[in-house]
Amino acid sequence: MSVVCVQNIGQNGNQLFPTILACITACIHNLNVKHFTNQLVKFKIPKQYDFVYDKVIHTNNPLHNSNKNMNIVMKRTYYQNCNIFNPFRNKIKNEILDLPSVVPNKTDIVIHLRLDGFNHKGYNSHIIHPSWYINILENETFDKLYIVMATKSGRIKHKQEPHKKIYLEHFSKFNHEIISQNEYDDFNFIRKFDKIISSNSTFSWWAAFCSDASIIYLPPYWESRMTKLSTIGDVSKIIRDSYVYVNIETMEKVPITFQ
Repeated sequence: MSVVCVQNIGQNGNQLFPTILACITACIHNLNVKHFTNQLVKFKIPKQYDFVYDKVIHTNNPLHNSNKNMNIVMKRTYYQNCNIFNPFRNKIKNEILDLPSVVPNKTDIVIHLRLDGFNHKGYNSHIIHPSWYINILENETFDKLYIVMATKSGRIKHKQEPHKKIYLEHFSKFNHEIISQNEYDDFNFIRKFDKIISSNSTFSWWAAFCSDASIIYLPPYWESRMTKLSTIGDVSKIIRDSYVYVNIETMEKVPITFQ
C-alpha cells in the first residue's frame, strides 16, 4: 500500500507541495511513500508498512478520510494552497523534513528577491516593484538588511545584470548585504531570521514556512491565479500597499496579471 505523486512539476519550490503532501498523506493513512529528494531540503526516511491494499484511488484530495485503507495516486497538480499545509506545519518541520539547526537572528531582517525568469515579456512581468519591499522596511525596525537572491543564473544573469543593478539601487539607503550561495544554503539562511519578507516565489514561501520567524510578510498575489499562499501559521501578514509589478528592463510599473 502506498501513496504516489508527480514530483516533476516546476522547480524545487513547486515540487515541495506535492511531495510534502504525499508524505503527510502517508503519515495520516499509514501508507508507504517514496523517500523524496529536493535541492532545498532533506527528507527524513519515511516509515514503511508491510500490509497490502488492493483498491486504488486517483484523487487531488489525498487527506480525505474516505481514502483510508487504499492505495492513493495523487493527480498531477500544483497543490499550492496554504490551507492544506498550515495544519501540519509542525509535523512538516519536525517529522517529515530533516531541517538543519540554525542560529536565530532576532536583530536583522531578510528579504528574498525573485528576479530571474519572472520578467517574461516585460508587460506581463511578475517581478515585484522594489517600492513594495521598501514600504515594509520603512515601517520595520532592524539593524541590518539581508537580501537573498540568485546571481548565478547563466543566460538570464548576463541579460539582466545591468537591470538588476538599477533595481538594487533602490535599497541603497539601507545598511544591506547581498546573499547568494547555493539554493540549499540560501534556503536555510532565510530560515534563521525572526523577520522575513517573502517574494512571490515558492522557494521563499517554503523557507519562511520552515522558519521560526515571529513575523512573515507575504505578497497578496502570486504568479498563478490558482495559487493560495496568503498565510503561514499565525505569524504572517499580507501587505497590499505598493504591491505592483515592474518591467525590470525599463523599471516601469506594470499591472497585476496571472500566468
